[in-house]
Parts: sequence; C-alpha cells; structure tokens
Amino acid sequence: ARRGFTLVELLVSIVLLGLVMSSVLMVFSSVLKSYEFHQDISEAKQRGQIALSAIQPYVLNAGLALPNRASTFQEAFNQQSKITPVPGFPNDVKNFRGAVQPADTPLSLNISGTDTKKAASALWLVYSVPTGAGVNYEYEFQKNDSQTIDVENFARLESENKLSKNSSDLRAWISFPSGTSPLNITAIDSGTKKITLNAPLLQKIAAFDEIHYVRAVKIHVNNNNLYVRSLLTGADQPIIEGIAGLWCTYDEEKDRVLSISVLSRGSTRHNEVFQTEVSGWPADAPQPTDLHYRYTAVTRSWRMRN
Repeated sequence: ARRGFTLVELLVSIVLLGLVMSSVLMVFSSVLKSYEFHQDISEAKQRGQIALSAIQPYVLNAGLALPNRASTFQEAFNQQSKITPVPGFPNDVKNFRGAVQPADTPLSLNISGTDTKKAASALWLVYSVPTGAGVNYEYEFQKNDSQTIDVENFARLESENKLSKNSSDLRAWISFPSGTSPLNITAIDSGTKKITLNAPLLQKIAAFDEIHYVRAVKIHVNNNNLYVRSLLTGADQPIIEGIAGLWCTYDEEKDRVLSISVLSRGSTRHNEVFQTEVSGWPADAPQPTDLHYRYTAVTRSWRMRN
C-alpha cells in the first residue's frame, strides 16, 4: 500500500527549502547591492568627467597673450573695471590677480583684491576666444600707444554685436597669440574695416595673426550644481547637476600647474551612510555634508601657458 509523507519529513523538506531560498535571496541581495554600488560610482565618475570636460576649453585658452604676473596683469587691464580693482573700495572690488585664480568668493561678481589663495573652491579665468578675423601686417605698440589697424574678415570680428568702444566693457578687449598683453578697442570703422587699438603695455603683433576676444568666467558649485558665470553677461550657465564640490590649486610662482578636483555623487540618496571620507578628495577642501550619497573624486591637471 502507498503511504504519504510523515510530518517529520514535511518539516525537514520545508526547512531545507527555506535554507535554499534564504541562500538564493542572500546571493540576489548581494548581486543587487553590487550592481547598485557600481551604478552609483559609475554615475558619479561620469558626472565628474563631464564637469572637467566642460571646464577644459576655458582652461586651455586661459592666459593666452596675457601677462602672467599680477602686477603687469593688472596694469594691462587698468581700464577694465570687471577685472581690475575699483579705487577706494579695497574690501569690495572686482579684481583678478591674474588669468588663473583660485578664489573663495560669494555668488556676486565681486572678489576681494587681497585674495591670494593658491587653493580654493571656485576658479576665475581670463581666456581668449578666436574670432576668425586677423591682420595681414606686423604692428609694434609702445606702452600706452594707439594705432589704427586693418582687419581681414572684419565681418567675423563684428558679428553678433561682439565689439564695443567702452573700455569697461569686455567686448572692447582683444588679444593676439603673438602678443603679450590685451589691447582695448577705442574706435571702430566698419566702412574701412579698421579698428583703433590702445596697448597698455609694450608688444609686437605678428603678421597674419588672428584676433581673439578676451573673456572672463567664474566657475563654481552651488546647491550641488556646477555653474560657469560669464563676466560679460553676469549670468550663470548651469553645466551639470550632482556636483558636490570643486577644489582648485594653482601656484603662479612655481610650476604653474592648475589642478582641478571635482567631487561628484550618484543620484540615489540611501537610508544609510556609506562613506565618511572620499578617496582622492583633498583633506583641506570642504567635505561633503550629506553622507547618504556615494561620492567619487575626479582630478585633472594642466600646465598653464606663458
């Protein structure tokens, strides 16, 4: 005669099945956590790399045909109020010490003229942008000299209202790669395709050189977003979210290497704390405050020109 399973056999089977299912769930949970970890870290690294890629074009053109000493830099821009100090206001001035400047500053365009930091959580850059216009002849400028020059492809230089005759407007400032300091436009003649330039410092412009616009930006992080603020418009351009910090180091007197570290995070805020410190993120930089995210640090360095 056939007989059924005994109660003991059923209980043993249930226990064994429970153990097997428990092991399967543990493996699944482990795989899920590993996937979640790698997803978080991959997303954070990707954000950091995007941030550095967005910053790089400004860095590569920073300092082109500009003085690399603070004294000559400020002398060259002595009529540019967004870059040089405002007389009489030493504690609240719009001031770059040089073309590359780490600076801890508020979100306004003002920056302390006494800020000589070599490492900070924001970066100010003065850089040059090619215009597609140029000159066919060599020009030599004495200090504070003015000359009228012929411009090849003048329409490209004047396109999109990018020129001004007001020296306090950045649109009035140009540079040449063969030069050593910026020049400001004092007159524009569209009919004859000529512009008159004033050179604050002595320099020579090579024949067939290209004219560059001079521009300036502040790169900073606010509310976990990376922004680039143009000093031409005063507007912040959002670049990418999920950026918790920026740390910039630069020593203009020594190796002239600019290093930028970006602290980026994943999108998921977890219930538990995963990290108390982030590998590769400088100890002297501001540390992340919300430790329920996974963070990673990405760093890139450039040797600056001049």
